[in-house]
Order: sequence, then C-alpha cells, then structure tokens
Amino acid sequence: MNAVEMVAYDESKDFVRNKTSYDSESIPAYVLYGFIAGVLGQLCGNPIDIVKTRMMNEGAKYGSAMNCARDLLKTEGFLGFYKGIKPGLWRCCSF
Repeated sequence: MNAVEMVAYDESKDFVRNKTSYDSESIPAYVLYGFIAGVLGQLCGNPIDIVKTRMMNEGAKYGSAMNCARDLLKTEGFLGFYKGIKPGLWRCCSF
C-alpha cells in the first residue's frame, strides 16, 4: 500500500507539473497529490486487508488466503473486497 501511495503521489505531481498550467508547488496541489495517493493506496490495499482479516478470524474455514479470496469473490462478489473502505479512505486521505 505504501509503495502504491508513493508512486501515485509522484506521478500525480509530475502530471500536474507537465500537463497543466496549475501551480504544482502550492499547498492545495500538495493536498490533491496526497488525496490521490490515499485513494489509490486504499483501492489496492483494502482487498488484501479484507482477506487478511478473514484469515485471522476464520483461517481454519478457508485453509489458505487464495481459498478465502475465491470464496469471498464467489459469495459476495467483487465489491466484497471493498467492505469497510470508507474509514480507510478517511484515514489515508487525511494524511
């Protein structure tokens, strides 16, 4: 998750600097970079956190993380990987 956040921050900063006329060194720009990095980090990290939490709580039921992810996808669909993402977004985007 941290790797995604760091890359997203740098890439969004480079995009604003090279593709727009917006001041890329202003405080609102830094807030925007952090917001983008937080959202992308959560979108990539939340599915792993969901599987990890289920394995910690009911690991014997699944046997492996892949079985857990497969069962989650089959029973709850793709959006099941993003349950509880709102608190994570609030936390990451506020950094």
